[in-house]
Order: sequence, then structure tokens, then C-alpha cells
Amino acid sequence: MKFHRNAMPIAVGLLGACISGSVLAADLAYLAHDGLYWQAAIMADDGANARLITRSAGDKTRLSWYPDGQHLLLNKADGSVVRVAIEDGSEQAIDMPLPGVLDAVVSPDGQQIAFSLSAAGVADANHIWRFTPPKGAVKQVTRMTTMQHEPAWSRDGTALYFLSGGGGQVHDVQRVDLASGNVEQLTGGSLYNFDVDEGPNGQIVYSSNRSGNYEIWVQTGSGQPQRLTDHPALDSRPAWSVDGEHIAFESARGGAMHVWRMAKDGTDVTRISPEAQLARHPAWRPSGAQQ
Repeated sequence: MKFHRNAMPIAVGLLGACISGSVLAADLAYLAHDGLYWQAAIMADDGANARLITRSAGDKTRLSWYPDGQHLLLNKADGSVVRVAIEDGSEQAIDMPLPGVLDAVVSPDGQQIAFSLSAAGVADANHIWRFTPPKGAVKQVTRMTTMQHEPAWSRDGTALYFLSGGGGQVHDVQRVDLASGNVEQLTGGSLYNFDVDEGPNGQIVYSSNRSGNYEIWVQTGSGQPQRLTDHPALDSRPAWSVDGEHIAFESARGGAMHVWRMAKDGTDVTRISPEAQLARHPAWRPSGAQQ
């Protein structure tokens, strides 16, 4: 199965505000381009105190928070996975059970890592897996005949959302219960759907081109979706705030990829990442984490 979204803009500058020393207010982690690579960065929810966390070679492709709010899990373009301290950017390699891991995300309790991978070495044969380091226990979660990728944990850690499609102009949000293995399809007949995230009230938010352009949508279960954005630029990678009152997302509005924030009803849309720095893939710091 082949699919594509709008091409990613080319990086044009360095981070506008790099701050060394002690960890400052960090409401959001995100990926920022340093002129060579996509790196992990943090900032307050109004964009203040933005700073790079990593400066190592190689693109970082996905990030998620550990529950302590002091560490990030990073998946790199080479398939490796590391745990990163936000205070000093130190990286600790995680020995994953299989090579070429994609979409790695840590569970809400910090004990497991979900990821996608094709054990057959064929891209369209990806399945969802979960791994418990450092014991090495690994389990295949999905066994569908179509591609499965981009896992996202439910807030209580009992389920995984993921994306799958049977080919053609279809790519849907699915949910698998980890205890029973039962899979529920949450979207259907609506072209491509990506980037799912669960809010505190069980609502999901995701990016979809069902209206002809990629916008941010919200829905409850398999119910009727509601569009939150309406802009000709690409809007994607939505992420609920901890309290469910705001959604951060990446958008190419303005001609370059940045992180934006809006109220849960789609109003009060504001760019929050530094203007001089390409930014994408926001993730809110978990509840109860120590500043």
C-alpha cells in the first residue's frame, strides 16, 4: 500500500532560542530542525524557553514522554531507540529485540514500548509490537493482513490505537484492546487518516483528508467526526494537552512547518514554536511530572 501527504518543507535555520543550564518550564516536547537533523526540543506552552535537547547526528523521527517528565523516548531514522534526559540531552541506548524499529512510543507507566515493524522485511507487512525492557519480552499485538503502523497508547495503557488500510484510497484509525486482542475500526470510508491521539475524556483527535485537505478532526469512539481546522495548508500530528483543554499540532500554514496550539473547539489558533526554526510533532508533558 502506498500513500503520501504534502511534502515536508526544507529546513532553513537554527533554533531561535537555545538555553543551556537547568531545565526550564517544559510543557511540550517536539522535533526541531537544527540545520542538519531533526532533533528533540522542549518549550513552554506559549513557546517560551524553547531549546534543543539533542544535538547528535541523525534524524529523530518520533518522540514520547516518560511519566517522570524528565526523559523522552526517541526513535531515530536508523531504527534505533534511545532514552534522553531533557536536562542535559544525554542519550541512553535501548536494546530493542528486533532491528529497524519504527514509530516507537513509551507506555503511560513507562514500562513498555510499542512500535511497528515488518519482520518479513517488507514495508507493507508492518505489524504492531510491544516490548518490555530490559527483560526482553516482546509480543506481536496485531496480525492483520494489511499494513499496521503508528501505534499510540490509550491514556490508561490498556489499549493501542494504530493506523491500517487495505490499499487504495483508504487508511483508517483502529484500536486494539491489549487484554483481549480485539480490534475496533474507528474511521471508515473517508480516505486517509493519520496521527491519532487520545484525550482525557476518551475522545480521539487525528489528521484526515476526508474534506480534501489534511485537517484536524475529533471524534468519540466510532461516532461522527467533527472538523477543528479549516486551512489550505497541511495540519497534522495533533496532541491533546493533559487537561484536554488544548490541542497542539504541526502545520505548514505560513509556508513552513511549525507547532501551533488551539483550544479544544478549534478556536484561538496560535503558532508557538520559534519562527526561525522548523518544528513538528508536539507531545505534551505528562500530568504530575516534576518541573
